[in-house]
Amino acid sequence: MILRRIHLHACASRRSLAPAALCGTSPRALPSAGAGLLRRLHGAAGDGPSDSEHGRKPGPLTLYRNLVSQGKLTYDSYQENVASDLDNLLTRLQQYGMEMEDYHAQLYIWENSREKERRRLLVEEAEDKQSDGVWIDEKRGFLDKLVTRRRRGSIEPGVGKWVSYLNREKKLDKLVGQRPVAPVAPKGLYLYGNVGSGKTMLMDMFYGATEGVIKHRRRFHFHETIDVFAVVALSGILSRLLSTGTVLVATSNKAPEDLNQDGMQRDIFLELLSKLDENCNKILVGTEKDYRRLIPTEGSTQVHYFWPVTSDTCSMYEAMWHGITNQVGGDIIFITIPVMFGRSIEIPQSCNGVARFDFEYLCGRPVGAADYIAIARNYHTIFISEIPAMSMKIRDKARRFITLIDELYNHHCRLVCLASSSIDDLFQGTEEGPLFDLESFQFETEAEGTKLRRDVLAEGNVGLRPSTSGLVAILSGQEEMFAFRRAISRLIEMQTPLYLEHVQHAHPSFQLQGPAVASNNRTCVSQCAPSV
Repeated sequence: MILRRIHLHACASRRSLAPAALCGTSPRALPSAGAGLLRRLHGAAGDGPSDSEHGRKPGPLTLYRNLVSQGKLTYDSYQENVASDLDNLLTRLQQYGMEMEDYHAQLYIWENSREKERRRLLVEEAEDKQSDGVWIDEKRGFLDKLVTRRRRGSIEPGVGKWVSYLNREKKLDKLVGQRPVAPVAPKGLYLYGNVGSGKTMLMDMFYGATEGVIKHRRRFHFHETIDVFAVVALSGILSRLLSTGTVLVATSNKAPEDLNQDGMQRDIFLELLSKLDENCNKILVGTEKDYRRLIPTEGSTQVHYFWPVTSDTCSMYEAMWHGITNQVGGDIIFITIPVMFGRSIEIPQSCNGVARFDFEYLCGRPVGAADYIAIARNYHTIFISEIPAMSMKIRDKARRFITLIDELYNHHCRLVCLASSSIDDLFQGTEEGPLFDLESFQFETEAEGTKLRRDVLAEGNVGLRPSTSGLVAILSGQEEMFAFRRAISRLIEMQTPLYLEHVQHAHPSFQLQGPAVASNNRTCVSQCAPSV
């Protein structure tokens, strides 16, 4: 099953969920303020009437309109409509949260009362059984008890206990009443659209606005959930979450029906679609623009992407490394950090939230999203040198690099690069050939003992019978080219002042450090980049 990167946010009915809101990202708007600025603006933006009425911080629609009026976003009707839908959902969630609190309070009383009555009935049954057939009491004569004992001896073992249980449950229903009914959860939202259309920005607005309003909430990125659980289990995970009152808000680059382009595990996938249709409203963020390219950079003197590799760019790259590590203080050390399931990854050069690598170390070895997530969570500033232009010869490394960029972006890391080409030319191929070459791909599949493209397309199936259209998309490189385009868009945004300002407010490492260390590192993030 080929699933587009999906970003999920879940509001749980009774407790924090792990893993996922299940929350898939993509992007923002013109001067899309980037994920970080938005959280800062949550405290600065004025409350709209609807927000003040509900006693909460500004909602997505108020935030969006404020950013447009301040000239920090370019108005987009699709984005405004989505912001309005998110605002309405937030209002419903606030009411739903109060209803769930009442429901769980009633449920607690009901369960305790029922358990108390159950114990009383069990004691009565035990006392009755103990006296049965031994003593003659006022209610029952000796003959009645003898007949009862003979009847019990003819009942199949276990049946009597089952009948007693059912009778006991009926009595409990009469004594305590029926179980309280949980309130109906509001429908969530599934946002999808092109690279740079503003989906992640809108998700940031919404998630920030739920703080203090929704008690039980979690946000997750696709790699954090799918790398841990098999993709085919996604339907089961979502079904369980949604059946327990969880409200799902997700972003993706694809409409739900387009997620499984190869057609594998079709029955499970159709079940997933059914659950999404039942519990989420699908909304297209329909702009065709990549707003990341429109984020203003006027007045910026900071450079974090150095190219090509010359003595001058190497010197500037080294100067930034020394400037930042001197600012954060401490020694540059070799360290090992945990990943998951007992695994770990070695960090060759580490210094108080700053780490340095070369491209081959991160992308030339068999590492994956879990390793990149661990790095992104532990370091707010990442240096990567020797980044080459990507060609078919190193396509696996290119895929890893894209996954790395995704996780650094999702965790709001600052990225400093030393590369052989500009961002726009990274995935354009080299003299050795393009990044995706159909003839080379055919050779790969032939060498692996699988069907050639012409055979697959002629028969329309392979293995578990993926669809022909899905195979065309895969074999023509559409999936990879889409990922390359997204990576370029994100790399562009990661160099803008708005994104860089946000690092000090959004990166998780600042929440884990003591106030003094966090303050010092925030100062470093905002001040110690060299000027050009």
